[in-house]
Amino acid sequence: MTMTYKATIKKDTWFKLKPEQSAALTKDEKRQFTKSQKVGEFLSWSDVADGHVRLEVAKDVFVYAWRPDIELDDPRFNTPISFLSREQLGDIAINVSWKRIDAILSPINAALVKYEINTPLRICHFLAQIAHESDGFNTNEEYASGEDYEGRDDLGNTEAGDGRRFKGRSFIQITGRANYQELSDYLGIDLVSNPELLGTDELAPIGAGWFWSTRNLNAHADADNFDGITRIINGGTNGWEDRLNYLTRAKQVFGI
Repeated sequence: MTMTYKATIKKDTWFKLKPEQSAALTKDEKRQFTKSQKVGEFLSWSDVADGHVRLEVAKDVFVYAWRPDIELDDPRFNTPISFLSREQLGDIAINVSWKRIDAILSPINAALVKYEINTPLRICHFLAQIAHESDGFNTNEEYASGEDYEGRDDLGNTEAGDGRRFKGRSFIQITGRANYQELSDYLGIDLVSNPELLGTDELAPIGAGWFWSTRNLNAHADADNFDGITRIINGGTNGWEDRLNYLTRAKQVFGI
């Protein structure tokens, strides 16, 4: 008896004839499926580049899907996706210990998957920015006290002590009560009552990924728009050379 696998759609996604971004394919090369839609059975599956999975719909006939968007009734399919290896991160983050790299590697990979930072170019731009913002991954929160943010209505700091309480945290310095509240609503975690959680190794990359996603920075990364990404994150060009050095090193690691 031939083993087959049933797929469940976790969120709206594309099944494609090539393992490429759906926007780069013609209508004839892709088909959209919606959450919970039935897609039939498959003869085999295998992981391929950039977090895609290859599904065999008939003998030697294959389609590709973005792996996090589907589930298969095969326990082996539950293995976490890893876009970034320990060695790759070590070659990019050259100013931290291997112990530190081991602590943040899995959370970074979780953020890459969650926010579809799933191509070499997207990963390189994301890592370059968060490496600079986190002082080369040496800190999950800004070194300053946060006192300078006190009373900043534009950050939602309306209560006494908000400046220090909601200082910049995560691998992209998320700052202010309003941003903490927005991220809390998204994650379902009360970061307003527990702001220090955003500075943990588990949430620091997730917070950075949320900022990245809500500012549509994947699109800028696809265009290799270093200038645009830097200005959106920083509001200017502070740390330009350091960010660019990280990007150059990341591209070398990924062979771009």
